[in-house]
Amino acid sequence: MKKYLYGTTILAAVGLAAGPVSAAEPLHMELSGYYTQWFGQADDGLAGVAEGVSLQNAEVNFNMRGELDNGLKIGGRIELEGTSNGGDRIDQHYLILAGGFGELRIGAINSGRYSYGWNTSDPSVGMGINSGWASSWMTTGGNTISTRFRSPAISTVIDASNDEQKLTYFTPRFNGFQLTGSWTPQGHIITSGSVGQGGANPYRSADATTYTNGWDLGVSYSGAFDQVGVEVQAGVAGADEPDFAVAAVDALFDDYLAYNGGIAFSYAGFSIAGSFAVVDEGLAFATGANSNEGRSFNTGIAYSTGPWGFSAAYFNGREEGVIANAPDEENEFFALGASYALGPGLRTTITFLSGEYEDDLVGAANVAAGDNDARAVVVGIHAGF
Repeated sequence: MKKYLYGTTILAAVGLAAGPVSAAEPLHMELSGYYTQWFGQADDGLAGVAEGVSLQNAEVNFNMRGELDNGLKIGGRIELEGTSNGGDRIDQHYLILAGGFGELRIGAINSGRYSYGWNTSDPSVGMGINSGWASSWMTTGGNTISTRFRSPAISTVIDASNDEQKLTYFTPRFNGFQLTGSWTPQGHIITSGSVGQGGANPYRSADATTYTNGWDLGVSYSGAFDQVGVEVQAGVAGADEPDFAVAAVDALFDDYLAYNGGIAFSYAGFSIAGSFAVVDEGLAFATGANSNEGRSFNTGIAYSTGPWGFSAAYFNGREEGVIANAPDEENEFFALGASYALGPGLRTTITFLSGEYEDDLVGAANVAAGDNDARAVVVGIHAGF
Protein backbone atom coordinates (compact mmCIF):
# COMPACT_ATOMS: atom_id res chain seq x y z
CA MET A 1 0.00 0.00 0.00
CA LYS A 2 2.80 2.44 0.85
CA LYS A 3 4.22 2.00 -2.64
CA TYR A 4 0.91 3.04 -4.22
CA LEU A 5 0.69 6.07 -1.94
CA TYR A 6 4.19 7.12 -2.93
CA GLY A 7 3.15 6.91 -6.60
CA THR A 8 0.05 9.07 -6.12
CA THR A 9 2.09 11.56 -4.07
CA ILE A 10 4.52 11.98 -6.97
CA LEU A 11 1.65 12.57 -9.40
CA ALA A 12 0.13 15.16 -7.08
CA ALA A 13 3.49 16.93 -6.79
CA VAL A 14 3.78 17.06 -10.57
CA GLY A 15 0.36 18.66 -10.82
CA LEU A 16 1.19 21.27 -8.16
CA ALA A 17 4.50 22.11 -9.80
CA ALA A 18 2.78 22.58 -13.13
CA GLY A 19 0.13 25.02 -11.91
CA PRO A 20 -3.13 25.59 -13.83
CA VAL A 21 -3.75 23.11 -16.63
CA SER A 22 -4.83 25.28 -19.53
CA ALA A 23 -3.66 23.79 -22.84
CA ALA A 24 -2.09 26.11 -25.40
CA GLU A 25 -2.89 23.59 -28.14
CA PRO A 26 -4.31 20.06 -28.19
CA LEU A 27 -2.13 17.01 -27.77
CA HIS A 28 -1.12 15.79 -31.23
CA MET A 29 0.36 12.63 -32.72
CA GLU A 30 3.50 12.01 -34.78
CA LEU A 31 4.49 8.79 -36.52
CA SER A 32 7.95 7.21 -36.47
CA GLY A 33 9.32 3.72 -36.89
CA TYR A 34 11.77 1.41 -38.60
CA TYR A 35 12.06 -1.68 -40.77
CA THR A 36 15.04 -4.05 -40.70
CA GLN A 37 15.63 -7.19 -42.78
CA TRP A 38 18.57 -9.55 -42.27
CA PHE A 39 19.74 -12.53 -44.32
CA GLY A 40 22.57 -14.73 -43.19
CA GLN A 41 24.52 -17.93 -43.69
CA ALA A 42 25.44 -19.84 -40.53
CA ASP A 43 27.93 -22.63 -39.91
CA ASP A 44 26.97 -24.62 -36.80
CA GLY A 45 28.86 -27.46 -35.19
CA LEU A 46 25.58 -29.37 -34.80
CA ALA A 47 24.13 -31.78 -37.35
CA GLY A 48 20.74 -31.22 -38.95
CA VAL A 49 20.71 -27.40 -38.55
CA ALA A 50 19.72 -25.22 -41.53
CA GLU A 51 22.49 -22.91 -42.74
CA GLY A 52 20.38 -20.17 -44.29
CA VAL A 53 18.69 -17.79 -41.84
CA SER A 54 16.48 -14.70 -42.24
CA LEU A 55 15.12 -12.31 -39.65
CA GLN A 56 12.86 -9.24 -39.65
CA ASN A 57 12.30 -6.52 -37.08
CA ALA A 58 9.83 -3.72 -37.70
CA GLU A 59 7.81 -1.26 -35.64
CA VAL A 60 5.52 1.74 -36.04
CA ASN A 61 5.50 4.26 -33.20
CA PHE A 62 2.54 6.54 -32.38
CA ASN A 63 4.19 9.44 -30.55
CA MET A 64 2.20 11.91 -28.46
CA ARG A 65 3.39 15.51 -28.19
CA GLY A 66 2.00 18.57 -26.42
CA GLU A 67 2.73 21.41 -24.01
CA LEU A 68 0.50 23.33 -21.60
CA ASP A 69 0.57 27.09 -21.11
CA ASN A 70 2.29 26.57 -17.75
CA GLY A 71 5.24 24.77 -19.41
CA LEU A 72 4.29 21.20 -18.53
CA LYS A 73 5.29 19.00 -21.47
CA ILE A 74 3.19 15.95 -22.31
CA GLY A 75 4.43 13.06 -24.39
CA GLY A 76 4.35 9.33 -24.76
CA ARG A 77 4.39 6.45 -27.18
CA ILE A 78 2.41 3.39 -28.28
CA GLU A 79 4.57 0.92 -30.22
CA LEU A 80 2.92 -1.31 -32.83
CA GLU A 81 4.97 -4.39 -33.74
CA GLY A 82 5.35 -5.04 -37.46
CA THR A 83 6.47 -8.62 -36.83
CA SER A 84 5.73 -11.24 -34.18
CA ASN A 85 7.25 -10.40 -30.79
CA GLY A 86 6.47 -13.35 -28.53
CA GLY A 87 2.76 -12.90 -29.31
CA ASP A 88 2.77 -9.15 -28.58
CA ARG A 89 1.32 -6.77 -31.16
CA ILE A 90 1.54 -3.69 -28.96
CA ASP A 91 4.93 -3.37 -27.30
CA GLN A 92 5.81 -0.47 -25.00
CA HIS A 93 3.03 2.03 -24.21
CA TYR A 94 3.54 4.89 -21.79
CA LEU A 95 2.90 8.54 -20.93
CA ILE A 96 5.53 11.21 -20.18
CA LEU A 97 5.13 14.34 -18.03
CA ALA A 98 8.16 16.66 -18.06
CA GLY A 99 9.15 20.10 -16.83
CA GLY A 100 11.52 21.86 -14.49
CA PHE A 101 11.00 19.07 -11.94
CA GLY A 102 12.43 16.47 -14.33
CA GLU A 103 10.60 13.72 -16.21
CA LEU A 104 8.02 11.15 -15.09
CA ARG A 105 7.28 8.11 -17.24
CA ILE A 106 4.09 6.17 -16.51
CA GLY A 107 3.19 2.88 -18.15
CA ALA A 108 4.63 -0.22 -19.80
CA ILE A 109 8.30 0.54 -20.43
CA ASN A 110 11.73 -0.61 -19.27
CA SER A 111 13.26 0.98 -16.18
CA GLY A 112 15.35 4.14 -16.27
CA ARG A 113 18.45 2.26 -15.13
CA TYR A 114 17.91 -0.23 -17.97
CA SER A 115 17.70 2.59 -20.55
CA TYR A 116 20.98 4.04 -19.21
CA GLY A 117 22.69 0.73 -19.97
CA TRP A 118 22.53 1.24 -23.73
CA ASN A 119 24.61 4.45 -23.42
CA THR A 120 27.73 2.36 -22.75
CA SER A 121 26.99 -0.76 -24.81
CA ASP A 122 29.56 -1.67 -27.47
CA PRO A 123 29.14 0.66 -30.48
CA SER A 124 28.33 -2.03 -33.08
CA VAL A 125 27.39 -0.79 -36.57
CA GLY A 126 26.04 -4.18 -37.70
CA MET A 127 24.35 -7.01 -35.80
CA GLY A 128 24.77 -6.33 -32.08
CA ILE A 129 25.95 -9.04 -29.67
CA ASN A 130 25.01 -7.38 -26.36
CA SER A 131 21.26 -7.98 -26.58
CA GLY A 132 20.60 -11.59 -27.58
CA TRP A 133 20.53 -11.27 -31.36
CA ALA A 134 23.48 -13.66 -31.74
CA SER A 135 21.32 -16.61 -30.63
CA SER A 136 19.11 -16.04 -33.70
CA TRP A 137 22.02 -16.98 -35.96
CA MET A 138 23.99 -19.57 -34.00
CA THR A 139 22.33 -22.69 -32.55
CA THR A 140 22.90 -23.01 -28.83
CA GLY A 141 23.08 -26.79 -28.47
CA GLY A 142 22.26 -27.81 -24.90
CA ASN A 143 22.93 -24.37 -23.46
CA THR A 144 19.61 -23.40 -21.81
CA ILE A 145 20.35 -19.72 -21.09
CA SER A 146 21.10 -18.33 -24.53
CA THR A 147 17.75 -16.67 -25.26
CA ARG A 148 17.12 -15.02 -21.88
CA PHE A 149 16.95 -11.36 -22.84
CA ARG A 150 17.79 -8.89 -20.04
CA SER A 151 19.95 -11.52 -18.29
CA PRO A 152 23.76 -11.73 -17.98
CA ALA A 153 23.77 -14.82 -20.23
CA ILE A 154 23.51 -12.59 -23.30
CA SER A 155 23.71 -8.95 -22.17
CA THR A 156 25.11 -6.43 -19.71
CA VAL A 157 21.81 -4.51 -19.97
CA ILE A 158 19.78 -6.47 -17.40
CA ASP A 159 16.46 -6.18 -15.58
CA ALA A 160 13.98 -8.00 -13.32
CA SER A 161 11.16 -7.05 -15.69
CA ASN A 162 10.59 -6.22 -19.32
CA ASP A 163 7.93 -3.71 -20.35
CA GLU A 164 5.88 -4.28 -17.21
CA GLN A 165 3.84 -1.30 -16.03
CA LYS A 166 5.90 0.95 -13.80
CA LEU A 167 6.64 4.47 -12.57
CA THR A 168 10.00 5.97 -13.56
CA TYR A 169 11.42 9.35 -12.56
CA PHE A 170 14.42 11.18 -14.07
CA THR A 171 15.89 14.22 -12.33
CA PRO A 172 16.95 17.25 -14.35
CA ARG A 173 20.55 16.87 -15.58
CA PHE A 174 22.92 18.98 -13.46
CA ASN A 175 26.57 19.49 -14.47
CA GLY A 176 26.24 16.41 -16.64
CA PHE A 177 24.77 14.18 -13.90
CA GLN A 178 21.28 12.68 -13.81
CA LEU A 179 19.57 10.24 -11.43
CA THR A 180 16.70 7.88 -12.13
CA GLY A 181 14.47 5.60 -10.07
CA SER A 182 11.76 3.10 -11.05
CA TRP A 183 9.15 0.99 -9.27
CA THR A 184 7.47 -2.04 -10.87
CA PRO A 185 4.55 -3.63 -8.96
CA GLN A 186 4.88 -7.03 -10.71
CA GLY A 187 7.73 -8.31 -12.84
CA HIS A 188 9.24 -11.67 -13.77
CA ILE A 189 7.12 -14.84 -13.60
CA ILE A 190 9.18 -17.95 -12.84
CA THR A 191 7.46 -20.11 -15.48
CA SER A 192 8.74 -17.77 -18.20
CA GLY A 193 11.75 -18.59 -20.39
CA SER A 194 12.84 -14.93 -20.47
CA VAL A 195 12.80 -12.02 -18.05
CA GLY A 196 9.43 -10.28 -17.71
CA GLN A 197 6.03 -10.66 -19.33
CA GLY A 198 5.52 -7.41 -21.23
CA GLY A 199 2.96 -4.75 -20.42
CA ALA A 200 -0.18 -6.84 -20.03
CA ASN A 201 -3.26 -4.94 -18.84
CA PRO A 202 -4.54 -5.68 -16.27
CA TYR A 203 -1.48 -7.53 -15.03
CA ARG A 204 -1.90 -9.64 -11.92
CA SER A 205 -0.62 -13.16 -11.28
CA ALA A 206 -0.06 -15.66 -8.48
CA ASP A 207 2.18 -14.56 -5.62
CA ALA A 208 3.83 -17.99 -5.65
CA THR A 209 5.22 -17.42 -9.16
CA THR A 210 5.78 -13.64 -9.45
CA TYR A 211 8.59 -11.31 -8.42
CA THR A 212 7.04 -8.12 -7.01
CA ASN A 213 7.96 -4.57 -5.92
CA GLY A 214 10.79 -4.30 -8.39
CA TRP A 215 12.96 -1.22 -7.82
CA ASP A 216 15.77 0.33 -9.85
CA LEU A 217 18.21 3.14 -9.09
CA GLY A 218 20.61 4.57 -11.65
CA VAL A 219 23.02 7.43 -12.24
CA SER A 220 24.51 8.67 -15.49
CA TYR A 221 27.01 11.29 -16.54
CA SER A 222 27.24 12.85 -19.99
CA GLY A 223 29.87 15.44 -20.88
CA ALA A 224 32.91 16.35 -22.96
CA PHE A 225 36.54 17.20 -22.20
CA ASP A 226 38.71 18.73 -24.92
CA GLN A 227 36.42 17.32 -27.64
CA VAL A 228 36.38 13.86 -26.02
CA GLY A 229 32.80 12.77 -25.30
CA VAL A 230 32.25 10.81 -22.11
CA GLU A 231 29.27 8.68 -21.00
CA VAL A 232 29.25 6.90 -17.63
CA GLN A 233 26.42 4.94 -16.03
CA ALA A 234 25.89 2.69 -13.03
CA GLY A 235 22.89 1.21 -11.26
CA VAL A 236 21.40 -1.33 -8.90
CA ALA A 237 18.10 -3.23 -9.04
CA GLY A 238 16.10 -5.53 -6.79
CA ALA A 239 12.73 -7.27 -6.43
CA ASP A 240 10.90 -9.29 -3.79
CA GLU A 241 11.04 -13.04 -4.38
CA PRO A 242 7.81 -15.01 -4.88
CA ASP A 243 6.16 -16.83 -2.02
CA PHE A 244 7.37 -20.16 -3.41
CA ALA A 245 4.85 -22.92 -2.81
CA VAL A 246 7.59 -25.59 -2.53
CA ALA A 247 9.87 -25.26 0.52
CA ALA A 248 12.85 -26.81 -1.29
CA VAL A 249 12.59 -24.17 -4.04
CA ASP A 250 12.14 -21.35 -1.52
CA ALA A 251 15.42 -22.34 0.16
CA LEU A 252 17.32 -21.86 -3.12
CA PHE A 253 16.32 -18.23 -3.76
CA ASP A 254 16.35 -14.82 -2.11
CA ASP A 255 15.20 -11.37 -3.21
CA TYR A 256 16.59 -10.46 -6.65
CA LEU A 257 19.67 -8.20 -6.55
CA ALA A 258 21.76 -7.01 -9.50
CA TYR A 259 24.32 -4.34 -10.48
CA ASN A 260 25.55 -2.95 -13.77
CA GLY A 261 27.74 -0.14 -15.08
CA GLY A 262 29.82 1.07 -17.98
CA ILE A 263 31.81 3.85 -19.63
CA ALA A 264 32.09 5.12 -23.22
CA PHE A 265 34.38 7.60 -25.00
CA SER A 266 34.05 9.25 -28.41
CA TYR A 267 36.53 11.37 -30.38
CA ALA A 268 36.98 12.32 -34.05
CA GLY A 269 34.83 9.50 -35.42
CA PHE A 270 36.07 6.89 -32.94
CA SER A 271 33.89 5.34 -30.22
CA ILE A 272 34.98 2.88 -27.55
CA ALA A 273 32.88 1.45 -24.72
CA GLY A 274 32.82 -1.23 -22.06
CA SER A 275 30.18 -2.43 -19.61
CA PHE A 276 29.50 -5.13 -17.04
CA ALA A 277 26.63 -6.72 -15.12
CA VAL A 278 26.43 -8.87 -12.00
CA VAL A 279 23.31 -10.72 -10.81
CA ASP A 280 24.14 -11.44 -7.18
CA GLU A 281 20.79 -13.06 -6.32
CA GLY A 282 19.17 -14.54 -9.42
CA LEU A 283 15.64 -14.88 -10.72
CA ALA A 284 14.01 -18.32 -10.75
CA PHE A 285 13.11 -20.00 -14.06
CA ALA A 286 11.25 -23.20 -14.96
CA THR A 287 9.44 -23.32 -11.58
CA GLY A 288 12.70 -22.99 -9.70
CA ALA A 289 14.90 -25.47 -11.59
CA ASN A 290 17.00 -22.70 -13.20
CA SER A 291 18.56 -19.41 -12.06
CA ASN A 292 20.08 -16.45 -13.92
CA GLU A 293 22.61 -15.65 -11.21
CA GLY A 294 25.85 -14.76 -12.98
CA ARG A 295 27.93 -12.03 -14.55
CA SER A 296 28.76 -10.57 -17.97
CA PHE A 297 30.98 -7.99 -19.63
CA ASN A 298 31.42 -6.57 -23.11
CA THR A 299 33.60 -4.10 -24.95
CA GLY A 300 33.81 -2.68 -28.44
CA ILE A 301 35.27 -0.04 -30.73
CA ALA A 302 33.85 1.69 -33.80
CA TYR A 303 34.98 4.21 -36.40
CA SER A 304 32.83 6.26 -38.78
CA THR A 305 33.95 8.34 -41.75
CA GLY A 306 31.48 9.82 -44.22
CA PRO A 307 28.85 7.19 -45.05
CA TRP A 308 31.05 4.31 -43.78
CA GLY A 309 31.16 2.72 -40.36
CA PHE A 310 33.25 -0.12 -38.93
CA SER A 311 33.16 -1.90 -35.57
CA ALA A 312 34.54 -4.79 -33.52
CA ALA A 313 32.90 -6.12 -30.34
CA TYR A 314 33.34 -8.87 -27.74
CA PHE A 315 30.92 -10.30 -25.16
CA ASN A 316 31.26 -12.91 -22.40
CA GLY A 317 28.41 -14.03 -20.14
CA ARG A 318 27.96 -16.72 -17.48
CA GLU A 319 24.85 -17.93 -15.67
CA GLU A 320 24.08 -20.62 -13.15
CA GLY A 321 21.63 -22.29 -15.52
CA VAL A 322 20.38 -25.61 -14.15
CA ILE A 323 20.83 -25.30 -10.38
CA ALA A 324 21.37 -29.04 -9.88
CA ASN A 325 24.46 -28.96 -12.12
CA ALA A 326 27.61 -27.53 -10.55
CA PRO A 327 29.24 -25.81 -13.57
CA ASP A 328 28.00 -22.50 -14.99
CA GLU A 329 26.81 -22.18 -18.57
CA GLU A 330 28.79 -19.71 -20.67
CA ASN A 331 28.29 -17.71 -23.87
CA GLU A 332 31.10 -15.98 -25.74
CA PHE A 333 30.55 -13.85 -28.85
CA PHE A 334 32.76 -11.82 -31.20
CA ALA A 335 31.58 -9.59 -34.05
CA LEU A 336 33.10 -7.55 -36.89
CA GLY A 337 30.74 -5.15 -38.64
CA ALA A 338 30.64 -2.62 -41.48
CA SER A 339 27.87 -0.26 -42.58
CA TYR A 340 27.21 2.11 -45.46
CA ALA A 341 24.61 4.91 -45.42
CA LEU A 342 22.74 4.98 -48.73
CA GLY A 343 20.98 8.18 -47.68
CA PRO A 344 19.10 9.77 -44.79
CA GLY A 345 17.33 7.00 -42.86
CA LEU A 346 18.63 4.13 -45.01
CA ARG A 347 21.77 2.02 -44.54
CA THR A 348 23.14 -1.42 -45.28
CA THR A 349 25.29 -3.59 -43.01
CA ILE A 350 27.38 -6.74 -43.03
CA THR A 351 28.45 -8.60 -39.89
CA PHE A 352 30.70 -11.56 -39.16
CA LEU A 353 29.66 -13.35 -35.96
CA SER A 354 31.55 -16.00 -34.01
CA GLY A 355 30.09 -17.72 -30.96
CA GLU A 356 30.97 -20.40 -28.44
CA TYR A 357 28.42 -22.03 -26.12
CA GLU A 358 29.25 -24.21 -23.13
CA ASP A 359 26.48 -26.07 -21.32
CA ASP A 360 26.46 -27.16 -17.66
CA LEU A 361 25.78 -30.85 -18.22
CA VAL A 362 27.68 -33.24 -15.95
CA GLY A 363 28.76 -36.88 -16.14
CA ALA A 364 31.15 -38.55 -18.54
CA ALA A 365 28.41 -39.31 -21.09
CA ASN A 366 27.07 -35.73 -21.11
CA VAL A 367 30.11 -33.46 -20.87
CA ALA A 368 30.21 -31.17 -23.92
CA ALA A 369 27.04 -32.84 -25.30
CA GLY A 370 25.42 -29.46 -25.82
CA ASP A 371 28.53 -27.35 -26.46
CA ASN A 372 28.74 -25.62 -29.82
CA ASP A 373 31.06 -23.42 -31.83
CA ALA A 374 29.29 -21.42 -34.53
CA ARG A 375 29.91 -18.72 -37.10
CA ALA A 376 27.64 -16.62 -39.28
CA VAL A 377 27.79 -13.89 -41.93
CA VAL A 378 24.77 -11.59 -41.88
CA VAL A 379 23.79 -8.81 -44.30
CA GLY A 380 21.01 -6.35 -43.56
CA ILE A 381 19.16 -3.28 -44.73
CA HIS A 382 17.75 -0.81 -42.22
CA ALA A 383 15.17 1.92 -42.88
CA GLY A 384 14.02 4.44 -40.27
CA PHE A 385 11.57 7.33 -40.36
